[in-house]
Amino acid sequence: MDIHSLRFVSDAGDTELFQSVESTLVGCLGQEGAEWGRSYGRPVRTVQVSASFVPFGKESLGVDPKLRRPLIETPVLHTFWTQCSDVETYKNTVRDDIDAWMKVLLEANISDWMIVLVETYDFRKTNKLLPRTTVLDKIRSDFGAKHADRCLSVINPLRSESRSAGSWRGLMVNFRLLLLTAYDRTLLRFEEFVREQRERRNQPGWSFTKYFLLQEELAFVLEMLGVYEEALIQYDELDALFTQFVLNSHLGESPSWLSQFCKPLESWSGLTLSDSGINVVERNRIRNDTVSLLQFRNYLFSRQCAMLLCAKKPWEVAERTLPFLHNCLRELTLLEVSAPPGTVSCWVYLSCLEVLLTCETYTERSLVEQYSIYTAGLWAYARRKLGELGELCGLMPGNAPTSEQIHLVVEISSGLDESSAATVEKLKQALSSQQAFCKQYLELSELAMGTYKHIGRMRCARSVGHDLAKFYRTIGDTQTAITFLQNALHCYEHDGWKQLSVNARLQLASSYKEIGDMHRYVKMCASIASSSELDATSRLHHFDEMVKTLKMSVQDPPWTGPLGDCLTLTDVDVRVERGSTSVSVVIGIDSLLPASVHCPAVALSIVSTTSASGQKHHGNETPSSAFRKCKEDLVPVNPFLQRLPAFSRLDYQQDKSLAGANLDIKNQKTLLKRQDSHKYRKVSNVTRSDFSRVLSASDVTLKPGRNIVTLSSKVYFKLIHSKKVCEVSLRIKLINDLAGVEYVVLFRKDDPL
Repeated sequence: MDIHSLRFVSDAGDTELFQSVESTLVGCLGQEGAEWGRSYGRPVRTVQVSASFVPFGKESLGVDPKLRRPLIETPVLHTFWTQCSDVETYKNTVRDDIDAWMKVLLEANISDWMIVLVETYDFRKTNKLLPRTTVLDKIRSDFGAKHADRCLSVINPLRSESRSAGSWRGLMVNFRLLLLTAYDRTLLRFEEFVREQRERRNQPGWSFTKYFLLQEELAFVLEMLGVYEEALIQYDELDALFTQFVLNSHLGESPSWLSQFCKPLESWSGLTLSDSGINVVERNRIRNDTVSLLQFRNYLFSRQCAMLLCAKKPWEVAERTLPFLHNCLRELTLLEVSAPPGTVSCWVYLSCLEVLLTCETYTERSLVEQYSIYTAGLWAYARRKLGELGELCGLMPGNAPTSEQIHLVVEISSGLDESSAATVEKLKQALSSQQAFCKQYLELSELAMGTYKHIGRMRCARSVGHDLAKFYRTIGDTQTAITFLQNALHCYEHDGWKQLSVNARLQLASSYKEIGDMHRYVKMCASIASSSELDATSRLHHFDEMVKTLKMSVQDPPWTGPLGDCLTLTDVDVRVERGSTSVSVVIGIDSLLPASVHCPAVALSIVSTTSASGQKHHGNETPSSAFRKCKEDLVPVNPFLQRLPAFSRLDYQQDKSLAGANLDIKNQKTLLKRQDSHKYRKVSNVTRSDFSRVLSASDVTLKPGRNIVTLSSKVYFKLIHSKKVCEVSLRIKLINDLAGVEYVVLFRKDDPL
């Protein structure tokens, strides 16, 4: 059913005359817009007016509450056409015809009418005297005393097109005005009737489906007039009312009409979206009370989307889809609707795909940027539901479908409507074989990740990649899985999501072991063993794996790697004996490993450097101040706080007195911006520093918790230097040289007495 062809106007009088001008009339009505000034202070709308004419009859005169015709099938404006040019003929026949027509309208309480006199002049007879009283004057005198604007005349365009242009233009202006006035009056009466029906919703015998069809007629009329935003409001009100009924039924007594929505699902076809036309089949199911919950929700949401697509708002369609799907799943649970396994996932997948394919038809760049914000989540949701179907039907890699799973695929396919050919064909193809399923699953995953990256939501893209890593491991592509896991781990570490980081490390450790990369496997085991989020059994297991692998894989040169996750350097206390050439450093180390580690050697490399500010250190600096600076340098830096390059600015008055002090920052727009999620910390390769000058200790055992280690060495310098303790080298048992974090301390050398 095409809603745009249902603007009804009745015609009476000279049928042959009207048929001769009908095509011209219909064509001219929609050429220009008209302002629709509605009642009750509603905003003025510019609408395109057009009409379809039907013959006048008593059976279609208006809205009768007892025997009511649909609003969209009821003419709102009634016209009478005549071409009588003789006053006497008018008095004898035409006036009686108009009078009988008017009496029928008055009996039906109809005040929206128009009388059109089509005049035919013979312009060759220019000397003919004009009559004192014309037929139009008589019509206005008899029927239009208070409504002269409803009695109009027009020159027949078929006889003289050039001379009739002005009169025809005036007729069109008045016709549009009267038609909109008729619509306004009709809608006011109908809105009041709808309001009365809504107020009876708690009375016995009230039916939501009948009320739905009633209020939808109001939406149809608004849609016909091109006021799509107001038509959408009608559907939103119906949506909210139905949702409220479902929620109330879960908390109290359920109305009798709601039981029809609780019956088991027999069809789970997805959405069918279009910006024109109405799904007559679904609407008839609503009228006959045979519609299921998903079918009703499909119809209602498709009508909401139709209004949005007519208003050129595809991004709002995508924005509304996820909440709509989640709300439907909740209603299925509240109403305890039974459904075969996998059918709900099938419905969600088809609905997501229908919305996505609809949005892709809008290729304008600005629209693509707008709806991509919401389609990213739809791609991910469709991918997840397809994965659930794959698990259920035995289509995941490494599985072989059983006879029961094959029967389930047949059952799922039997409940699909062929009307949505594109989406249904995609689903059936995915369920046909494991190869087709894997191909479509990977396509959806790539589209989800790509769209997330396009809109800057890198965390979501990494999360999809994390899930996809399991899929790649299942099909044997472990190297690709490792790439996704590494990206996810970097993101989780940067954001401080410790539990997610631990899960990613566990999967990475298993993947490294699977491909035989024992170097990275040892590093990952050390990190996992130091994770407080895991239980003691898992930590000890990976610690033993690390030690066992180190013993079995003797390498020359030894492996190196960061131990920041395992050890924390908490204190550095430099002690120099007066009159001696030796120096000792007492360091505090917190071990996060679950067991003791024996280190044959612990060494700190020392390199000369300058201060961060570039200033030289003076000899009057005391050891206590140097120790204080060292302690301040050990304070951990919050990675979420950005260091701003601020500088002071002093403002002076004319008398050189201080007027104000300010802190300024250059390039504020560059610095004060949101840190995007894709700027995660990249792990760099560990390079061993110069250990020619070191402070060292031998045979050190690091126990879990706090450890104090004293390192000693000779002094290799004569002046005061700023020394950079750049690495803590721990030789764990046989071969494992692991580098630590960097700290800066100050040394002071006094000449011996």
